[in-house]
Amino acid sequence: MTDPVPSMVDLGLDQEAATTLLPHLDSFVKWELLRFLHDNPNLEAAIEDLARYTGRDETELKPAARALYAGGLFQQGEEEFGYTYSLTSDEKLRRLIDHLVEGFVADRLVRLAISSHILKAHRETTRLQQVSS
Repeated sequence: MTDPVPSMVDLGLDQEAATTLLPHLDSFVKWELLRFLHDNPNLEAAIEDLARYTGRDETELKPAARALYAGGLFQQGEEEFGYTYSLTSDEKLRRLIDHLVEGFVADRLVRLAISSHILKAHRETTRLQQVSS
């Protein structure tokens, strides 16, 4: 049985963008957070502020932001009451993120492929957590 969703590369996305970024995108929270900071590249914000800006709960944003920081896609700063997050300053990663987000915005099939990837990754993560419990 073949996958009904074309691969990212088949849809015109850069192979490096797909292999570098997609492993870090296993939830819609991470994807939305990445897109938000991509759209606000000079913003450095605490989790509380990101929750207010995105309409997401702090309890789901905190592990997502930490994971994206651990993956090198975000920078983490410190303030008196916790951490702040911003998009990476690494120009190569920023170009790859631009490429992925622009593809998502421009092409319905790319949106479908990225959404499918996130759903599959989330399903696998959930399955592994259930097995280890």
